[in-house]
Order: sequence, then structure tokens, then C-alpha cells
Amino acid sequence: MFVGDSSWQSIAFDGLAYLKRLKAVGVPEAQAETFIKIIEGRLTTRLDLKKGESVLRKDLKQIRYDSAKEYAKTKFEIIRWTAVMLVAQAAIAGHPG
Repeated sequence: MFVGDSSWQSIAFDGLAYLKRLKAVGVPEAQAETFIKIIEGRLTTRLDLKKGESVLRKDLKQIRYDSAKEYAKTKFEIIRWTAVMLVAQAAIAGHPG
């Protein structure tokens, strides 16, 4: 049984209520407890989500940094090759060949 509002952030698993429901329909207590342990082991906690979010934010920050660095290198290379081409063109055009 899940309790809370419709927001994914406030969903909680009520193991005791679920245990009572399982027992009420005839599931042996030991089996019902095993079901609950399996479910609780599979649920993601808010702390898990926060840790994952933190890792993703760090990764995104690194990707942005790396992208900006690569962009700056590429921009420099384009400017450098453009300057070389202009100098070469000026040398060729000015040469009385």
C-alpha cells in the first residue's frame, strides 16, 4: 500500500499495512514478510534519488566544462588557420609572378 499525495516525492511504502492486507487474504505471515522485504529492497529512497541527482549534476558540470574547453580549442584553431590562409593569400597576391 502506498500512502501520500500524487507527487512522486512523497510516496512511501507502508509495510505494516501491506502485511495486514496480505494476512487478511490468507497469505501466511512468513511469506507476507518476505514479500515486504523484497518490495522494500527494490524501492528507491529519496536519499538514493538525491545521490543520483548529485552524481548527474557533477557529470553535467564536467561535460559543460569539457565542451567549453573543446569549443575554445576549436575556435582558436579556426582563427589560426584563417590567419595563415590570409597571410598565404596576401603573399601569393603580392608576388609579381
